[in-house]
Order: sequence, then C-alpha cells, then structure tokens
Amino acid sequence: MKEYIYKQYVVLVTKWKYDVLFRARIRLTASYIVVATAILAVFSYLLYRALLVSLTDSIRDLPLNIIDSARLYNDTADAIQSQIFFVDGTTLLIVLVGGYILTIVTLRPIREARNREKRFLADAAHEFRTPLAVMKSGTEVVLRGEKNLSPRIKKILTDNIDEIDSLTKIANGLLTFVSEKEMNINHRATLCVGEVLERVVQKLTPLAEKKHITFLYQQHEKALQTYIRADQSTLNRVFENIIHNAIKYTSEEGSITIRETFSKNLVNILVHDTGIGIPQKDLAHVTEPFFRADISRTETEGSGLGLSIVSETIKALGGTLHIESEHGVGTTVNITLPVFST
Repeated sequence: MKEYIYKQYVVLVTKWKYDVLFRARIRLTASYIVVATAILAVFSYLLYRALLVSLTDSIRDLPLNIIDSARLYNDTADAIQSQIFFVDGTTLLIVLVGGYILTIVTLRPIREARNREKRFLADAAHEFRTPLAVMKSGTEVVLRGEKNLSPRIKKILTDNIDEIDSLTKIANGLLTFVSEKEMNINHRATLCVGEVLERVVQKLTPLAEKKHITFLYQQHEKALQTYIRADQSTLNRVFENIIHNAIKYTSEEGSITIRETFSKNLVNILVHDTGIGIPQKDLAHVTEPFFRADISRTETEGSGLGLSIVSETIKALGGTLHIESEHGVGTTVNITLPVFST
C-alpha cells in the first residue's frame, strides 16, 4: 500500500514538474474555471436581485400580515439562493470536465509535434552512431597499420578520432535526453542512497587524485538506511555527472566535498567544489540543452547536455536540482530526492 501511494505521488509530481503540456492543461482548465466563476457570479447576483424584486411585489399583493409575509419572503429567498448555488455548482463542474477535455483536444497537436521531434532526435542520434563508429575504426586502422605516416598526418588522424568521440558523446547524450525510461516508474527499484553514492565516489576518486584534488566524502550514518525509488543506471548517471563536473572544473590542488543531509521525507546530496565557478549571467541557463558558459568553453570540453539530462532526470524522480556558484570561487550543487523508506 505504501509503495502504491508513493508511485501515485511520483506520477503526479513527475507530470507536474516534467510534463509541460500537463501543466498547460491544468492552467488552461483553471483559467476556464476562473472565467466561468466570474461570469456566473455576476449573472447569478443580477438574477437573484431581480427575483427578489419580483418576490417582493408578489408578496405585497397577497393578503398576509407582516410576520407571515416576512416568513414567506425569507423562505422563498433561501430557496432561490439554494437553487442558484446548485445550478452554479453544476455548471462549474461541467465547465471543469469539459474544459479539461477541451484542453486535451486543443493541445493534442502540440504533443504529437513534440513526440515527432523526440522521435526525430532519437532516430538521428541512432543513425549518427553507426557511421561514426565506422569512421573511427577506419581511422584507427590507418594509424596502427601505416608506419610511414608523417607526424602531421598522424596528428590530423588523431584529432579526427577525438572529434568523432565528441560527436559520439553528443549522439549518446541525445538518445539519453529523449529517452522515456526515467519517466516509467515500472523500471525503478529500491536503492540505498549511501551505497550508490559511495560506489560513484570510489569510481571517480582516481580521477580526482590525478589532479591532486582533495576529495572528501562525508557520509551521513543515516545514508545507509535511506532508500529511494530510481533506476540504477539513472541514479548513477546523475551522481557521476555532477561529481565529474566538479572534478573537471576544479583546478589542481583544489577541493571537493560531498555530503548528505536529511529533512522530513527528503534526502539532500550536496557537492561543493572550489573550481572556476559559473558567472551569474549564465547560472540560470546551465541546465538548458547544449548551453555552455563562456568560461567553460575555453577550458574544458563537453557537449552541454550533461546538466540538462541530470535536471530532467531529477525532475522525473520527483526531486529538485539547485545550483549556487560564484565565478572564480566555486560551485555548490544540491540534489533533493524524495525518500521511499528509512
């Protein structure tokens, strides 16, 4: 029962945070309700006042004393008011259902266009990978097989392989970006936050040591008893991308600190580095696809898809991603995820 409730919660949060068209449907429906309520309120008030005037005239013509007239007036006015409220409530319910259905029909072409766009990106990325693999293998064969190549030709071929690897990363990133796997809760398992994060830290520690970076993981004792619902590879990718970015953008002799904190039914994973930081003008755009801050373009390589994938994945898991940074000082990334059980 607890797992079912959690699944429904994840589906709702996922739709609200991840599905732009779902939010548009809710907002459009709410707009219809607001407009209909305003119109009904004005119309009902005018109708109610008109009926009271008519009621007053009708009672005045009846042979009743003042007490009976007042009682009849109040009873009739209450009945009119109740009927108007009933009609208004029924009308608003019809508007709610009809408005929601109308938004589905209205936004269907947009959703279909978005799905076609995602299919195109996925197909294009798929088609790119095969010729890129052929080009790379052919170039590597030439490099290994031809012993009389001039240094200039060798450098050109080596640069070509590097560029092919970059294009392959972009193609793989596009496939991940348009994948629906993260949205499907049926692929998720119950994972221990501390264990997953610890494995990622161990995997990336040699990379940090190579740059002589002080790499500190402060594991909270509660982390090994805290579980979330996520796909194993998805969660690994989130942690690896954030920590790898911290290593990539931190110069030698710098430091990176990773720790968990807990609040209510949430776990927060904080990754703080003393790297190059992100300019304030770029901070709001770092999770946009293919966006790369000017400072990072000149110092590191990348496709600009990593943080976009991480951001969308975290939203799909019902969590949030918050980034604070100061250029030349460092960056702090805070990942918040809903806890399944402790």
